[in-house]
This record gives sequence, structure tokens and C-alpha cells, in this order.
Amino acid sequence: MRVKICGIRSAVDVDLVNAYRPDWIGLVIDVPSSFRSVTIEQARALSKRVDEGIGVVGVFVDCPLDTIASLLEDGVIAMAQLHGSQSEADVAWLREKTGRPVLCAFEVKSERDIAMAQKSGADFVLLDGGKGQGKPFDWTLLKGMTRPFGLAGGVDVALVEAACQAGASWIDVSSAVETDQKKDGEKMKALIARCRRERQ
Repeated sequence: MRVKICGIRSAVDVDLVNAYRPDWIGLVIDVPSSFRSVTIEQARALSKRVDEGIGVVGVFVDCPLDTIASLLEDGVIAMAQLHGSQSEADVAWLREKTGRPVLCAFEVKSERDIAMAQKSGADFVLLDGGKGQGKPFDWTLLKGMTRPFGLAGGVDVALVEAACQAGASWIDVSSAVETDQKKDGEKMKALIARCRRERQ
């Protein structure tokens, strides 16, 4: 199982991901409501420190599409993760303009949300219980998913196997690898190692 470590916000965090090598990292860019948010300039600096082979994903909430496109085209991020009120037309525009993949996050409360994710034009879909809640949603709803998907929301090292059995191709974590709102190297190491075992 692949893993994305989200909410990277310091050089120390980047050193940890370079050491333990998740598949992707997430930079939460210009989202004032999140303590994990970084500015565009901070994102540029952090991205340069990330080792080759680790994908850098920009996480956005209702950010202007031109701003996202610029970061993709400049190579600051390799993929855009969209939360908020983006439309299918927005997703298509970003993909066509930049030639880069787009990931859409869906808050799952019912089968209707699963159906929306299923038909999304995004390259990747992430299913979550809600913005930054850190709690799993009702995974029995996942039976309706036939396309590959990632899981977020309360997935920690103890739930990696269950997430894999639920059909997830990858997980997206923040708080599961934090202590006192700071990235914890030991938790990160343990979770990434557990995900790698699920790949075998």
C-alpha cells in the first residue's frame, strides 16, 4: 500500500520524509484555517528540499485555478489535490492546461458521495470523513467503489491492514504521524514500514 504524508511544513519535516521515503508528501498551501498551512513561498522552498522519487502534492481549498496551475507548471508540485467547491470543468481545465494529474477529495457521508467520487474526472480520488477530522467514516460504503481510491481520516498504523482490505490503494495521513501537532519520526517510520509490508 502506498502512503502520502500530508501537512509537511518545515525543513525538519522534509528531513524526516527524506529519511523514511513515503510515496508522496502534501503541502497545504494558503489554507488559513489549517495549522499545517504554508505560504506559496514556503512551499517553493520546501519542495526544493524533497528528495527525488518522493512526489510533492499541493493541497488546496478553493484556491484560484491560475495559482494552482502556476505551481504545477513551475514544478513546485507534481500534482494538485483539490478540496472545496471545484467543478468537473475546473478539474478538466487544470489537467488540460498543465498536463499534470489532479486529485479530488470527497467528504463521504453517504452512498451519493461515493457515486460522485466514482464518476469524477480527476486522475485520483481521495475519500475522507471530513476536513481534518482525523476519524474514519463508515467504510462499508466503499463497496460501491470500482475505481482505485485513497483513504484519509483516522487511518493510523493499526488500521493499515483494514484500509487495504477495504480496497484502498493508498492512504493519506497527517495526525497519525504527529505528536503535539508536530511530525513524529518514529510514528512516520512505523506507518511507512507497515504500508510497505502490505505491498508485498
